[in-house]
Amino acid sequence: GLFLMPLWKVLGKTAAIFRGRALFKTAGVSALLVGIIYALAVIPADFEVAANGKLQPVERRDVFARIDGDVVNVPVRHGQMVNRGDLLAELNSPELSEEFERLLGRQKTVQEKMSSTNKRLLDNNRGGASRLTPYEESRLAGELVEFRQEAENIRREQELFAEKQKRLRVLADEAGQVVTWEVEASLLRRPVQRGQVLMTLANPDGPWELELYVPERRLHHILAPGTTVGRDVTFMLSSHPGQEF
Repeated sequence: GLFLMPLWKVLGKTAAIFRGRALFKTAGVSALLVGIIYALAVIPADFEVAANGKLQPVERRDVFARIDGDVVNVPVRHGQMVNRGDLLAELNSPELSEEFERLLGRQKTVQEKMSSTNKRLLDNNRGGASRLTPYEESRLAGELVEFRQEAENIRREQELFAEKQKRLRVLADEAGQVVTWEVEASLLRRPVQRGQVLMTLANPDGPWELELYVPERRLHHILAPGTTVGRDVTFMLSSHPGQEF
């Protein structure tokens, strides 16, 4: 019936640990535990950090789409070597085709107007049946100047259009190897936007590197000062299962 009797019993048993021989045993066990903890914290030990990643050449260049369009041809394959100027992909742009048709229509209309105006002015100079007044002749001459200026603008637009057409053919800027996996399946008959990465070319004859995706909880081991110099890395390739490099 004593107040807090269970607590007094626990305190009594705990106090017995620190009496007589039990005290030495407790001290020995405690010292051993402290020593083990200290050893684990201070003495270095090797352990492995596992991570997925990829082996790839250091010199890599992304190939970008230079215009919006749909990919209609991909003549290269993964692992293929290409030279500078080789065709990597072909695009089709419905918007560009519509723009070309509009330019042709405008050009035809302007040419017809110029031809008609020139004919009227020429007939007037030859003394035709329907003579033009000085005002009409001046007006037609002014319109002819405007038509010629519009024809020049259309010509410049056609030059820009020709440059856009060239962008539909994606060419290799430098020699290299196509390292994008299943490049045809990922691009063919798919829409792409200007600036989108189509594929990657690499130089297999240059240096190579391992790019590893390490869990964040392991980063402090790898990024610690002095740990990234002279460390051995063992890796296996998915193309060579069971073989270590």
